[in-house]
Parts: sequence; C-alpha cells; structure tokens
Amino acid sequence: MERERKREKKRERERERERERGKEKGNRNEMELENEKSLKKENAERWFIIIEKGIYCTQQKYRGIQKQQQEEEEVTDNDGGNNSNNSENEGQESGNEGQGSGKGRGSGE
Repeated sequence: MERERKREKKRERERERERERGKEKGNRNEMELENEKSLKKENAERWFIIIEKGIYCTQQKYRGIQKQQQEEEEVTDNDGGNNSNNSENEGQESGNEGQGSGKGRGSGE
C-alpha cells in the first residue's frame, strides 16, 4: 500500500512537471511566433523599400531614354532638310565620276 502511494505521488509529480513544461513550451512557442511575425514584417518592409527604389530607378531610366529619343528625333527633324541637299550633291558627284581625259585607263591593248 505504501509503495502504491509513493508510486502515485511520483506519478502526480511527473504529471505536474509535464504540465509546467507544457506551459513553458507554450510560452516559448508564443514568443517564437511573435519573433517570426516581427521578422517577417521587417523583411516585408525591406522588400517593399527595395522594390519601391527599383521602380523609381526604372522610371528615371525610362524618362532618360524618352528624353534621348526626343532629342534624336529633334536632331533628325532639323537635319532633314540638310540631308536631302547632301544626297543631291552626292548624286551629282557620282554622275561626274568616270568623266575625265581618259588617261590612266588602259584599253588592254
């Protein structure tokens, strides 16, 4: 009988210890979850900032490209009249080629 009582008390102590351990684990799990949530939130904020900066940089590059294209169009529009004159001059020059005294060209004889 006494042995049974001792065994029963021992079992009760073990159960209490397990309950306490479970409570500690529960507290630890809650703290771990809170830490994970805060880390996830920080990571999300960091990624948001990184993405936001990337979008801003992309917009700036795109605007730069647009400006460059507009400037190139303006230059080609301004040079458009000059280009037609130049091409006419080139045509006249090419028409003059082959005319000359004929010296230096062998007839192969």
